[in-house]
Amino acid sequence: MVKSKSREEKIKTYLVDMMSPNFEIRSDAIYQLGRLNAKEAINPLIQIADDRNDPVFSDILLSLGRLKAQEARELFERELIDNPDIENREIAAWSLMNIKAIESIPLLLKAAKDERNLRYEFNFAMHLAYLEGKEDKGVKLLRRILEREGRIQERYVLEFNELLKELNINKQIEVVKDEINESKAIIINQPQSEERQEYLERIQSLEVKMEKLFGSIEDGSKERDALRDEFLGTRKSIEETFQKRDYFEVKGQRENLQTQIDFIKGEVAYVKQRADEKITIKDEFAGAWKVVSLLGLILGGISIIISIVLTILKIIDII
Repeated sequence: MVKSKSREEKIKTYLVDMMSPNFEIRSDAIYQLGRLNAKEAINPLIQIADDRNDPVFSDILLSLGRLKAQEARELFERELIDNPDIENREIAAWSLMNIKAIESIPLLLKAAKDERNLRYEFNFAMHLAYLEGKEDKGVKLLRRILEREGRIQERYVLEFNELLKELNINKQIEVVKDEINESKAIIINQPQSEERQEYLERIQSLEVKMEKLFGSIEDGSKERDALRDEFLGTRKSIEETFQKRDYFEVKGQRENLQTQIDFIKGEVAYVKQRADEKITIKDEFAGAWKVVSLLGLILGGISIIISIVLTILKIIDII
């Protein structure tokens, strides 16, 4: 029975595989490093994130976002600002939200306002709203989008409602935090208070409530991440399918082109053969014509001599 690799062994393997010349091996290794929450992969991933044309560049951004790599904030901001690939800009926006880069809010706001594609405009605004953690500029933009579009896809409405639920939970958490801090202040300032035990029990109850609220947010975040993974996995599968299809199409085109080339070569050989035959016939005809011409000249010469003799005979007769 083959013993399965430990998490550490898998990470070591993927750190090597992420440098493979094979695109599929690199892509899978980078994806797995993010999935395994391999923090030791952050710096190596940042080091190879230097070529936007690299086919695994989006995988690098996504894994760094999953790893909540604060060290990659400048990279995410740069890609959000001027990466020509809209999907990479969206991954950068999501990553900034995931690392809670509050200082990047103005960039996300600009990205959302400047975007004209509905899907990405909506996504940018959602990432902004989650990053803000309250009903602020992101929510205002989302309401404006929903009002402007009228009959919009149901998923947009559902996502917006889920956002509002989470922001409402954030409000409740802030209220609970304030209540806990107030209760702790009372206990500290009045250590001999008769109500001490009551406040201790209250703090304990509030902490349990806050844990449940945080759990709700975490569950919602996990669900969103799972949906995102499913979407990205499906997209990746489709991209790989298209890459394979394109490969076979190109291969088929090459084979078809080669067939055409072979056919043309055959035609050229045939034409050359026919040309050679015609040249040979022409040469033979030319040789025969020379003989006929020579005979003609000879016969012509004889006829001239006969004519001269007949003329002389006529002269003799006349005399």
